Amino acid sequence: CKRGSVPEVISDGINGYSANSLQELIAGTEKIPQIDRARCREYAERRFNVNVIAEHYLNLFNKSRI
Repeated sequence: CKRGSVPEVISDGINGYSANSLQELIAGTEKIPQIDRARCREYAERRFNVNVIAEHYLNLFNKSRI
């Protein structure tokens, strides 16, 4: 489902598949072997490493102080 944090975390075909129904979810599990593990890891390291997450939190904190 493309609600909540799914669009922020899942990039279809890179690190998983989002779905809007049970049938789409099942179809997504069948496509998992197509995901390139190196590309998935690079995506995760680029988007979710500790420095990136800390910077996002600091930006949110600084915006809330204004």
